[in-house]
Amino acid sequence: MRPLAGDSLRDYHKYGIDIEGIGPSPVLFALPSPSESEMDRHSSNQVRRRRQVILPFVLICFISAVPTKLWAQLVPPVPIQVRTATTASTANTTTYTGSLMQSAVRQGWIRYGVRFGRVRPVANNRSSIQSRSTNETLSIMGGLTQQLSVIYRYENGDKVFTFVSSNDTLLVTRQAENPTDKDPTVEFHQPKQGQPELRIADGESRKTYRAETIWHLYFDYPEVCQQQLDPLLAGLRSGPPLSETVKLVEKALVQRSKLDRSSPVDRWRVLVEQLGSDSFAVRRAADAELRESGQAAIAFLLSYEMRDLDPEQQMRVRRIIRSLQPGEEEDSPDRAAAYLFSQPTAWVSLLGSDNLESRTVAKEELERLLERTVDFDPSATEEERAEQINVIRSTLM
Repeated sequence: MRPLAGDSLRDYHKYGIDIEGIGPSPVLFALPSPSESEMDRHSSNQVRRRRQVILPFVLICFISAVPTKLWAQLVPPVPIQVRTATTASTANTTTYTGSLMQSAVRQGWIRYGVRFGRVRPVANNRSSIQSRSTNETLSIMGGLTQQLSVIYRYENGDKVFTFVSSNDTLLVTRQAENPTDKDPTVEFHQPKQGQPELRIADGESRKTYRAETIWHLYFDYPEVCQQQLDPLLAGLRSGPPLSETVKLVEKALVQRSKLDRSSPVDRWRVLVEQLGSDSFAVRRAADAELRESGQAAIAFLLSYEMRDLDPEQQMRVRRIIRSLQPGEEEDSPDRAAAYLFSQPTAWVSLLGSDNLESRTVAKEELERLLERTVDFDPSATEEERAEQINVIRSTLM
């Protein structure tokens, strides 16, 4: 793994992050002048709104093309109400971001959270803004009704924190000039599609941790995530550390297991097939029943192979997912539990829990979902359980 802090922005393209208009040669777009026919068709308010959307984007492109030191001499930074801060600590979790990002999160300019197992924007009340200080740069592009892209860089002594996010893809890196066991280089990469990864490097040592979602990552590697991923994400979100939230998600899963013993997956599969029926009444009834299933059906629908569906089914499945997804708010423990409940991989992850009750329930739920006996002893030693879990994982792959 090559740390990315300090790399040029064009290097982010290999991570699937495409930020239009940002790079060594940004493209500047001219403002379109409405023709007379356009003025006839649209009111002056509509034309004004269009210019208000384009102008900030052009401004951001221009600002990004000017070197930082030269820009600082030409124009002072955008004023932002900040509290003097370096490396902060919230809820006993270290925060690696500086005062610009902390203020942006606090004021709701930009804030991230976990939604359906992925780190996504949960607050954004600015369409475009660029702010710079001596050792900090924050660029917010798009948002509101457009695709949101964020670039952030903070230099604190010999350590550099960078954050780049665009189109559900993000990369967070904290790089030390001389990585050590106590202060390694840490990188979290979430591709647009695929598993999120946590990479840690100190000296010649390189370790990569990956899982299906960020919740799975915390279930599988609790200590590593608490020590390295919590502080990496703390400055981008609000609320308690994710290592604390995941404990509540585990409890919610166990509680839901006691209340819900029926497996609706087979029924959902039938309903998806009915979405492609020749009968409009059948399609409408299947659509309504899937929507009534609520949050629990989302994991199943998101994991469905769209290429196996006809265009009618694909369109309806996407609409159902959009209708069930909660606005822009972060997952609550109960919502996360509803999302994870029908996923066998979530219960496999809970087999490694420190709690005996959680391990016992996880085995029962896994057997129910797989409809077969699972060779796992919740009371075995930690080493024996680890071997058994590896065997179970290999059979699910």
